[in-house]
Amino acid sequence: MARGCGARSRPEPREAGTGARRETAPFAGAKLPPPTRNSQSILRDQPKRKQFHPRLRLGNNKHSVCPASSRMSIPYKQELPPVGGYEPVKFKRNLPIRGPSGSLIIGGVFVTCLYGFYRYGQGNVEKRELKRENIWSRIHLVPILTAENDRDLFRRERARIDREREIMKDDPTWVVGQSVYNTKKYVPTTIVPL
Repeated sequence: MARGCGARSRPEPREAGTGARRETAPFAGAKLPPPTRNSQSILRDQPKRKQFHPRLRLGNNKHSVCPASSRMSIPYKQELPPVGGYEPVKFKRNLPIRGPSGSLIIGGVFVTCLYGFYRYGQGNVEKRELKRENIWSRIHLVPILTAENDRDLFRRERARIDREREIMKDDPTWVVGQSVYNTKKYVPTTIVPL
């Protein structure tokens, strides 16, 4: 492409997918019949259109970048789409799916809470059963503990009477095992281990 004043060099358009240059004329390479005199006169009578670069201003303007003569010498080539046309433009929304949907998450939370409440209820039932078992085990242990306490008290009482008899053997008026309280009600003795 010839370069004019202020014009940039453009690469020649190429065929899509190949490195070969493409002809710019739609019928390039086709053999056409020679023009007749009638067609030449028709072309001669038509007024010529002014061609101007979009970046260049008219030559009559005082701020013109290039004179009109240099503008008219720039050959123009129409860039055409590749053979088969362009690919369709993708304008639809195409967002990747990231993780589960909101309804699935809410359903999972609901199922988890439901299972948690079920396990919490089962734990309460188990704790109540353990508490009941503990209470009844203590109730059943009370007679055994009372019998053990009575046997220990009887052993200590016999040991106390034996000591009292040994200590007061020289006093004939002393009655061994007599209560020191002025009442007939049974008062358990207090044993202070030394």
